[in-house]
Amino acid sequence: MTKVQLLKCLLLLVALTATANIAIDYYKNYPMEHFSCESNFETKLDDRTISGIISFVFNGGKGKVRGSFNLIKNGNKIARIDRIFDFNYIRSGNSYLLVSKDPYNSEYTAFMRTLLPDFYLLENSGLQLEIYRQNASGYVFVRADTTIIYCDRDTPVSPK
Repeated sequence: MTKVQLLKCLLLLVALTATANIAIDYYKNYPMEHFSCESNFETKLDDRTISGIISFVFNGGKGKVRGSFNLIKNGNKIARIDRIFDFNYIRSGNSYLLVSKDPYNSEYTAFMRTLLPDFYLLENSGLQLEIYRQNASGYVFVRADTTIIYCDRDTPVSPK
């Protein structure tokens, strides 16, 4: 084998290795940048409860939250709220910073504010959390080392 042939083989090996590394990185990161999930949840404080279903869509730095909630005070349902809003996010490993894009104003904002982070109610409010793929069917959302949501996986998000 001549030096030229050896150099060609070496360059081909470097190119194949680089391509394989890019493919592996894409395979590992794509599912954490493009997914959707849904969760039933309930949160309480004193005599106030919010109970409902919330879904998240993560799609390459942009996302959407859809929620349908019952507001309950002293055991009595006082309202049903349907809320949809967009957010942007930045991801580093399993750490996500979500920043809301839409404000929420209604007669129930004060009620909800005692139970939910500002992210769900105020424009340009952030929510820092970690998201882990639990298994093939779901994700765990963690905040301050505490699991806050187990989110069942929906249909994968198609790239645009």
